[in-house]
Amino acid sequence: AANRALQLFSAMLLMAKDRSWIDSEPAKDITKFQEDERHRYLSDAEITKLLKVLDDEKTNPNSKIIRLIFTTGSRKSEVLAARWRDFDLEKGVWFKKAADTKQKKISYIPLNSEALAVVKELKRNILSAKKLEDCKELIVSNEEYLFYNPETKTHVKDLKAFWKKLCTSAGIKNARIHDLRHTFASILV
Repeated sequence: AANRALQLFSAMLLMAKDRSWIDSEPAKDITKFQEDERHRYLSDAEITKLLKVLDDEKTNPNSKIIRLIFTTGSRKSEVLAARWRDFDLEKGVWFKKAADTKQKKISYIPLNSEALAVVKELKRNILSAKKLEDCKELIVSNEEYLFYNPETKTHVKDLKAFWKKLCTSAGIKNARIHDLRHTFASILV
């Protein structure tokens, strides 16, 4: 908490310095407290419960986002901003451009059978819309984002409420969406 308060205070002082309200930024030399990285992995029992709840929520598009995070080990931001053009469903590969990754490196993510099934189901849902008028927005998403939000005309931005609902339903405590990435990596190891 002290480190977060210091970050906020430093930002305020830096803004004041940039606007010439003060001559120096006095908080820049304050040493932050050492912080340990948080690593949380879902247990086998938690994974089973989460997958059961996701099955119950399968009509909710957000459930597919969570499944894709869990089955690819990708960051939430990468999945939310995923574009159709970056997927080769025949080869089962997701190509991530350097500009779209935190490491700023090109990535080729092989899609396992579960991840491929999620992406193919999304594609089928778009293509099986009954009328062109009913799926105009989905056709735009077909050319652009996997998880298109017609209200904002861009991709889905956040999942906090849905994640909280999933964890409550599954009885999972103290878990973040990013913990799915850690869980994926630990399963691979």
